[in-house]
Amino acid sequence: MRFLTLFPALSNLAWLSYGARLVDFQVAQPPVVPQDAKECTVKVLQRDFAFSFGMSEVVQLNPPTDCGAPGSWAAITLNFTVTSNGTQFDRLGIFTFQNTEIWRTSTPEPTRGDGIVWTYVKDVTQYIPLFAEPGTFILQLDNLIQPGLDGIYSTILHATYYASSSSATPAKKADLILPLSTFANDTGNDASVPPSFSLNITFPRNTVQVYAEVFASGNGQEEFWYNNVPNEFFSQISPDITNGDGPFREIRLLIDGKVAGVVFPYAVIFTGGYTPPLWRPITSYGALELPTYFLDVTPFVPILADGNPHNFTIDVISAETNHTINQNWFVSGNLQVVTDSSPKPTTGKITRYEVESFPKTTTAGMVRGLGDFDFTVTATRELRIEADVISGSGRINHVVFRPFNRTQQELLYLYTVARLRSRTSSLTRLISNSNFSDPTK
Repeated sequence: MRFLTLFPALSNLAWLSYGARLVDFQVAQPPVVPQDAKECTVKVLQRDFAFSFGMSEVVQLNPPTDCGAPGSWAAITLNFTVTSNGTQFDRLGIFTFQNTEIWRTSTPEPTRGDGIVWTYVKDVTQYIPLFAEPGTFILQLDNLIQPGLDGIYSTILHATYYASSSSATPAKKADLILPLSTFANDTGNDASVPPSFSLNITFPRNTVQVYAEVFASGNGQEEFWYNNVPNEFFSQISPDITNGDGPFREIRLLIDGKVAGVVFPYAVIFTGGYTPPLWRPITSYGALELPTYFLDVTPFVPILADGNPHNFTIDVISAETNHTINQNWFVSGNLQVVTDSSPKPTTGKITRYEVESFPKTTTAGMVRGLGDFDFTVTATRELRIEADVISGSGRINHVVFRPFNRTQQELLYLYTVARLRSRTSSLTRLISNSNFSDPTK
């Protein structure tokens, strides 16, 4: 009953507006930036996204020269402000710089009349190696104008560089960032899966650490993946309610065909999800800054530093017997590389590899009648990779990648859908304690 008292209270937030324009926002911690540092702010782009399918905004971005040497900054933020008025669906936004996705967002659905406005500040400090060089900056925001859909997204993006000083030291950063992308020059660099997305990458011989950042979000038939029904029960419901292939998803990163890390994705609800008034003015968590996932693939460095190209693959699987999913997920990523002070090649070996290709999953349920049943999907996963990494300067480092603790190994996902009936929403319960840390923090 307490949840019912929340929604009337939203009317008390009418003061959150500029004039009569509704101010939308996502609850998030502000970026941690030095308060007394010199700032250099540049306008990256400004664009009205009307009918913009296949017509991304492509600009050139150069590092400023008034806030110290390029790459020496204490922090960088992006400030994205958007206004819209009318009727429109929520749209996905992909920010790409140097062929590397750096931010995935979505648009709140506008209102007719005075419209809406929102501003979001994104911390992009970890991408300083990219911003230190001139390059192509792309914003893909595919919008559609047609009868019944007239909302235009008017956008402006600024980048603020914070100069380092004695009180604001240069930010910690990788020595090199390698894209896991399609390398497109005129649109976002994400790939659609299934099928899987793969590319070959060659690393510096003196690489000593590698962290992978994975971007992934469900789209189309996979937007509400967490609400999908296992295939064995799919015939019990009307197909216009939801989709098959079950409610469990795992994102896998494979190196040369071997699982190097896995992600259990966060269920982001976009502002058109379920009922749009739920997300005015407060969007769901992740709608304006979709979460990314970090995987430590340093145990593979003894192999990656051999000077040869190595295959990286991103795919998304289900708990079904054949592991299939619907169409589609958008995926990309990057590899943040740390090199040794010595140019001599890194050596070593993987000393322990205990990883199954797929998680152990079970599906159970009870059918009471057509459109009336219970089901539970569980998945367990244990992953342990160890290696000795010997740098050219002679340092020996024993690294262990084991992202799950004992409790997480025993039960990572539990989905329960209780008595799903035709043309009614399902009750979905998710238990997930996955922890993926940002190595730059």
